[in-house]
Amino acid sequence: MSNRYKQVEQCLIIALFIFIITMVFTSLALAVRDGERIPPGLSVAGIPLGGLSYQEAQERLKTALPDQLGRHLVFRRGELFGYISCDDYQICFDMDGSLNRCVGGNQTGLKGLLFHSMVRGGARDVSPVISYDPGCIPEIMAAIGPTFNQPAQDARVIWKDDSLEYIPHKPGCLLDLDKTAGLLQQALNAGSLGPVTVAVRELSPRVKLNDVESVKDLLAVYVTSFDPAQEARTANMRLAVRAVNGTVVMPGQVFSLDELLGPRREEDGYQKAPVFVNKRVVEGVGGGICQVATTLYNAVLQADLKIVERWPHSLPITYAPPGQDATIAANVLDFKFQNHTEFPILLAMSMEGDELVVRIFGCQMEPDKKVQVVTERKEIAPRIIVRHDPRLGEGERVVKQKGKSGHLIRTYRVVSKGGQELEKTLLSEDYYRATDTIVMVGANASQVK
Repeated sequence: MSNRYKQVEQCLIIALFIFIITMVFTSLALAVRDGERIPPGLSVAGIPLGGLSYQEAQERLKTALPDQLGRHLVFRRGELFGYISCDDYQICFDMDGSLNRCVGGNQTGLKGLLFHSMVRGGARDVSPVISYDPGCIPEIMAAIGPTFNQPAQDARVIWKDDSLEYIPHKPGCLLDLDKTAGLLQQALNAGSLGPVTVAVRELSPRVKLNDVESVKDLLAVYVTSFDPAQEARTANMRLAVRAVNGTVVMPGQVFSLDELLGPRREEDGYQKAPVFVNKRVVEGVGGGICQVATTLYNAVLQADLKIVERWPHSLPITYAPPGQDATIAANVLDFKFQNHTEFPILLAMSMEGDELVVRIFGCQMEPDKKVQVVTERKEIAPRIIVRHDPRLGEGERVVKQKGKSGHLIRTYRVVSKGGQELEKTLLSEDYYRATDTIVMVGANASQVK
């Protein structure tokens, strides 16, 4: 029996050997028949190349790869997508590199026959090779950044329809340039144009909803009147009101009106209207904004907030008492105050008919506290200037300029509680120079009575 088993075993080995030799020679024969064509079953990015010559495969990839995979880098974050043109940064498919990855190069001779024999009958799909300059990656990051950079949105409080409306905060995000650049290079090296899921850093809002939930009490209100018929001046005021309205000033923060408004230029919508310059009324871009500053200043005084910077006009105004005005000039004069309380405050400003209204909301910790603004006025008589005029007769007198009294205005903030004065603070001393009386007299006149 043992001899019989050995004979069977030998027959099986011989048969297996004959089968293997037959398959090898069959594959080699088919490879010889195929010549230098790409074996069946090979593809790049799903594009079949079997049976094509190397040159034919190059031509097919040249057309099919961009059509199938696109001509743009694709980035995404959730449902937000961003696109960058490959042509703008010399990113392209490397046809030779892609074919080398697929077939190991333009195989010829014995090496080609062996390769054809090994891959025949199977399926082999490879990703394409993408050519790019790594030095362009930072430029691509700079170009795609604005698509995904989202500023954080502070929680807001709006005075609307005689009630306060609270709007929640929203976190923002900033593209993480280094991480996203690395992810992009990984994708390109793997033969992919995306979508690349970008990496971002979260931006926290400055003001959150729980910060402003304490804003519920009316701390102060102040009203001034204006003439809507002065269209340019009214338009300037409206722009400034929109900028101020809804501003939340956090505890310890210093509010700057000049900084908030930014440049006041015609290209920003501001128009020419009357302004004070060196004690003269002239036309200037942004005229009327000082009424916004003045109205806000008086509301801040009544809210008992700390004044950091305030400047008076060079001439008296009509919409606020002397000593209670405030002017600003871009990058020169500013109105600033500090929220020195423990809670945020809201600046609500509106134009209602012919009135400019400022309301300040916050958390009233002392409801029985009363704030008053009082002024002391000292009149300054004008000087009389006598000038001789030879054209006038003896004893003849002519008033060339009628004088006007000046004033020294002291403004105080008085804080009382329960009818008892707690504090009286000098806020400012504003000096409005008197206008001289100029009298022209004849040559022989010696005095003016």
